[in-house]
Amino acid sequence: MIGIKVKIGEVSKAHGVRGQMKIKSEFERKDLIKEGMNVSINGYNHKLLHYNYKTGKDFDLMQVEGINSIDEVLANKNADIMVFRDDLHLNDQDILYQDLYNMDVYLNDKKIGCVIDVTGDKNVLIVIDNNKYIPYKGDFIKNIDREKGIIYLNDSSEALL
Repeated sequence: MIGIKVKIGEVSKAHGVRGQMKIKSEFERKDLIKEGMNVSINGYNHKLLHYNYKTGKDFDLMQVEGINSIDEVLANKNADIMVFRDDLHLNDQDILYQDLYNMDVYLNDKKIGCVIDVTGDKNVLIVIDNNKYIPYKGDFIKNIDREKGIIYLNDSSEALL
C-alpha cells in the first residue's frame, strides 16, 4: 500500500509480558484508531489487535499482531508508530496538527513566519519561527489553505504578535 503515513505515537515500554505496549501519543484524533487497522512499527506492518486510551493519562495501551513478548516490545522501544492517513477516514476538511508544520502564517497579507511546532494539550498553540504563539482557535485562525500551505490569521491575532 502506498500512501501518506501519520505518526500516532511511539513505543515507550512493555505493559506485562505478552507483548502489550505502553505508547506515548500526542495524536489528537485517537477516536479514529480502530482495532483491525494496520500500523507500522520500525517499518513492519502489524494488525492492531487492541488499542485503549484515556484522556489525561500519560500512556495509551496497544497490542499488535506479531509482537508477543516483552523482549519484542523492548526491541521496538522509542520506535514511531505510523498508520496510513487513508485508514483514518478523514474528510477533506479535517486537518491534523502535523499538517500544520512548515505552513506559512499570514496576517493582513503579510507573512509573519512559519509553523515550527504545535504544542499544548487542551489549549493548543501554534508556534511560529519567531517565537510567537498563536492559539489554535477560530477566534485567531481565519482560514487554513492546505493546498497552498498557508494559515491566515484574524485581525484579533495582531495583539499577540
